Amino acid sequence: EPQPEEAEEPDTEEVEGGSDAETAAREKEARAIASIKEREREVQRALATSLRDRDKEREYHKRDEAVQHFNALLADLVRNPDLSWRDAKKQLKKDHRYSLAELLTKDDKERLFMQHTGALGARRRDKLRALLAERGVTCTAHWRDVRAMLTAE
Repeated sequence: EPQPEEAEEPDTEEVEGGSDAETAAREKEARAIASIKEREREVQRALATSLRDRDKEREYHKRDEAVQHFNALLADLVRNPDLSWRDAKKQLKKDHRYSLAELLTKDDKERLFMQHTGALGARRRDKLRALLAERGVTCTAHWRDVRAMLTAE
């Protein structure tokens, strides 16, 4: 009759073999969980990047729209290239459309104003040159002769 102690003791090879299988299964499960967590982190990073890019694009479009509104306001209200920024600003602020450009900084608005008045000045200068060329005025002409010609018309 076998002794009860010997019958209850499992074979050491079976214990080690079962332990190795359990350890391997746990390691495999841990690797799978780690892989899933890493994939989740990658997805979160990609999503964050995508959202950030979309927000940047939205802000760009909003700013571009504000620039367009401000340029339209300048085109409607500022027709004299000799107008100062200080005087123009007072005039522009009275218009309800001025609030549409609130995304722009003071420097942006002033820069756009300077570009606008520069374009107005260039247009005025080009028209004068065209008029003088049309009348046959050369660079050697005397101003009194040119003035007399222009006032006679």
